[in-house]
Parts: sequence; C-alpha cells; structure tokens
Amino acid sequence: MIVDEVLSDQLFKLFASYIQTELGIKMPPAKKTMLSGRLLKRMRHLNIATYKKYYEFVFSAEGRKSELGFLMDAVTTNKTDFYREKEHFRILTEEVVPDLQKVYGNVLRFWSAPCSRGHEPYTMAMELAEYAMQHPPFDFWVLATDLSSGVLDIGGQGIYTEQEIQPVPLTMRRIYMRRGNVLGREVVKIIKPLRDRVSFHRMNFMDEHYGIRDKFHVVFCRNMLIYFEKDVQQAVIRKIADQMHPGGYLFMGASESLNGLDVPVKQLHGTLYQLEH
Repeated sequence: MIVDEVLSDQLFKLFASYIQTELGIKMPPAKKTMLSGRLLKRMRHLNIATYKKYYEFVFSAEGRKSELGFLMDAVTTNKTDFYREKEHFRILTEEVVPDLQKVYGNVLRFWSAPCSRGHEPYTMAMELAEYAMQHPPFDFWVLATDLSSGVLDIGGQGIYTEQEIQPVPLTMRRIYMRRGNVLGREVVKIIKPLRDRVSFHRMNFMDEHYGIRDKFHVVFCRNMLIYFEKDVQQAVIRKIADQMHPGGYLFMGASESLNGLDVPVKQLHGTLYQLEH
C-alpha cells in the first residue's frame, strides 16, 4: 500500500541529479510537483510504499537495468500522433527524397529518434511506401529508437486504437491498417509488410556512442531537445550528425531551434536542416 508521503527536497535533488546525468533532461525545482505526482503513479504500479523505497529500487541492480525508461516516461510528455506536424511529411516525399535520390540512388535509410509508440516512424513508412509505388525502384528502411522499452514494445506490435488513427487519411488506413480484436478490445494493426520496414531498438541520447552501424539519409528528431540544456542539445545533434550521410536532412520539432549551437548542419527553412557536405 502506498504511504501518502511528500517527496522531500533532498530526494528530489537526488532524482533530479540522476535524471539530468542519465537522460540529459533538466529538472529545476519548479518540476518537483510534476515529478512527485508522476513517480507516485509508477510507485502504485510497482506497489512501492514510499519515495525513499522507490529511489532505493532505482539504484538497485534490477532497477538500474529496467527503470531508466520508466523515469524517462515520467519526466517527458511522450506526446505522439500519426501525422504530427503534417507538413514535414509532404516536404519529405516532395522535396527531400527526390533530392537525395539524385546523389544516393534508390535505397535510402531513415531514422526516427525518439520514436515513442511508433506513430512517427509508421507515418514515415506509409508516406515512403506510397512514394515507392509511384517511383519504382525506390526502396527504404526506417530505424525507430527510444529509451523506453515500454513504448518500443507498443511500436513493434503496431497496434493502436480507433481514436489514435484518426489523423491518418482514410485511403492510407485502407491500405496499411487492419481492424481486429485483442483481448476483447477493438484495435487497428499496421500490416506486416509495413511493420517489416520499421526496426525498433532501445537507445539513450546520453550514451557516448549510439552503437548504430548504419548511416542515415534522413533523421526525424522532433520535440526532444526542448528537455535538454544547451550543451546537451549540442552534443546530441553532433552525435546524430555523425550517423548521417553528407547532405542528409534533419527534421526538428516546431518548438525547437538549433540557432546558437555549434553543430554541422545548416537551416534550410523552418525546422528543416541539412548536414554540411
């Protein structure tokens, strides 16, 4: 049973320090109320009675392996939708892909980071699959990465509610989604041929090396940098750039900007950037 305990300033500072070190996410005192409420939900799920016991669990051998992703979920919104910032997907297929084909040919690699529950990489995959049908022999692969194992499991299954798929055009739903029933619940599932184009893997932006062998032609890194301090933003973008082909394209979120950062990309327009050759 959960004890109604207030998160002490001392424990908040310990959590905040760990979160900033391991996740790069800034945790000023103003976020204490938010953090305490979200941790409380996690504690109820784990049946841990106090914040102190939860902190001890986080630093246990088991917790260090399994809990970082849940902390990430607790301190970020995980806001995600199909076709979020829809204009990006038009630019992707009308401007970016045709330009890249001139240099790199008909097989391109794309990266969604962070991918959350899969809405973004599957939106990319649907649009790219449509482009491939209209422009053979174009082919593509999408890597989807996130820190949270929970959201990666959801993304890998490709199962969503009727409400979640509302932003998807009806014609696309008919081609790339199938309705079904899971444990008595009506759901919609991404078809296997499209799921096979998207590979889900766990990755922490704060890792020194991302452990990715591929180089990417396009990266979507949207609505994540807003949680980072400026020096962390710069380090993350530099590591992402190391994974990109020269002239590759980087999409950022509408609320983000790379202005003032020492990074090897140039702004083209809005939130679209290109890696310098």
